[in-house]
Amino acid sequence: MRPTMNKEMVRRIDRLFREWDDPGSPGCSLGILRRGKVLYSRGYGMASLEHNVPISQKTVFDLGSTSKQFVAFCIALLEKRGKISAEDDAARYLPELGKYAGKIRVRHLLHHTSGIRDYLALMELAGMRYENEYPDEQIFNLIKMQRDLNFTPGNEFLYSNSGYLLLGEIIKRVSGFSLREFAEKNIFSPLGMKNTHFHDDYSVIVRNKATGYSASTNGFKTDISLFDVVGDGGLNTNVTDLAKWDANFYVNRLGGGQDLIQKIITPGRLNDGRELGYSYGLFLSGYREQRIVSHGGAWVGYRSEMMRFPDKDLTIVCLSNLVQVKPTHLSKRVADICLEGELEGRPTPVTPCAAGRRGVKGRSPSPGLYLDERNEGFIELESAGGKYVLRDDESRYELYCIGVGRYAVAGGLRELLVLADVPGNTRVMLKKLNSGPVEYRKAPRPRIAGSRAARLRGRYYAEELGTEYILRNKGVRLFLERPGAEPEELRWITERILAGKYISLTFPKVPAARSFLLDYCRIKGIVFKKS
Repeated sequence: MRPTMNKEMVRRIDRLFREWDDPGSPGCSLGILRRGKVLYSRGYGMASLEHNVPISQKTVFDLGSTSKQFVAFCIALLEKRGKISAEDDAARYLPELGKYAGKIRVRHLLHHTSGIRDYLALMELAGMRYENEYPDEQIFNLIKMQRDLNFTPGNEFLYSNSGYLLLGEIIKRVSGFSLREFAEKNIFSPLGMKNTHFHDDYSVIVRNKATGYSASTNGFKTDISLFDVVGDGGLNTNVTDLAKWDANFYVNRLGGGQDLIQKIITPGRLNDGRELGYSYGLFLSGYREQRIVSHGGAWVGYRSEMMRFPDKDLTIVCLSNLVQVKPTHLSKRVADICLEGELEGRPTPVTPCAAGRRGVKGRSPSPGLYLDERNEGFIELESAGGKYVLRDDESRYELYCIGVGRYAVAGGLRELLVLADVPGNTRVMLKKLNSGPVEYRKAPRPRIAGSRAARLRGRYYAEELGTEYILRNKGVRLFLERPGAEPEELRWITERILAGKYISLTFPKVPAARSFLLDYCRIKGIVFKKS
């Protein structure tokens, strides 16, 4: 890339962030780095609306899941010193994991292939609020309560915060230091990252830290948490310190030379040999024919992205204290400007595609229900607020048009291909990152008898959550009541499957069902039995 930034580039970049460049709004801290050297850095908006403090490159943010690369690097350092191996049985360090039928290795935790259920999703299902303080023991106990895995270790990729929470505990048991202490001694202090730490005590004062916010109909509101369990997240830092971390990617000063750097960017593999787009706490992907090494993060009112283009010596850091900001999307748009003329293909779309706009040859997603009858899977396409929204078994995503009949979600985690657009016979192919494509066919909503809904109503208990859920019916309509959430009407997907906004329930084939399996975000198959 160009060694310097010119005025026109700066003007265009600042224009990307003008929505938040306002003394009445939270915003972003942007850093554009070349081999760790800051080419351009600027704050947009306010770190604290209450105290009228603007954002700068020194403003500290919670990185959320962008923290994972630091935990993984700690593991890599312990490997280099012969204290641990990625091939070790994780139960060697965490005997609690020995109860599962499949052997969970340390690399499975690193690569999100362990099958361990995501503890943050478990917290939500159990009615535990992220904003509250919970002792480490209570969080670990929630993981220990699980009797089953999502899948056999190594067979699939499914992002799980539990894996990195457990890696933090392994670091503690192997080294004798807490994650905060080990990272400080072995990473932050040697690199001079004086504004960086794992925030494992919410009561500790952090100088220059931004307050997290979310936008509401009545303006902005604070969005912060007392939660201080670290490993999957919890790193507090700023753009200035992340520049030092970026420099270490090119010249490793932490031991192991460039061989260690190569190790942490070597893709993991599944049991069948398929290569993953994930390594040691880093996504390995591409944008406009260029390699990307990156990771984003989201936690309460904070959003982050650190995106490196290693073949161009370019890194984009975008940290935000507002829920509605999308740093991954913005980082790609900054790269479009910095690498103009050096990239192939189309730039990332500016806004989600408008529902109803037909593409070339009429290939556009048709809103409605789509079924994968072979595996009893489903997705839904909605027209919400004039935009297309994809709902799959993990979450809901706005779609961006990236080509003829091709749609993707911000961040590249999903891509949807419209295979046909014949009225009543639409087919689509959904490709998830690190998974094979699955074909779905448009299906009508099922016709359900009121007696079916009446048979399913009642109280259901899950031993793995220690929680009771209630199903109530009004005719054919079913409503789910669970701790910590408003009652939610469920949609009939098939006669056996019902779905809410993020949650789905699958009942046995027998008519007098007395149990169901619950799927939610990064959790599969929790058993609920009728009380």
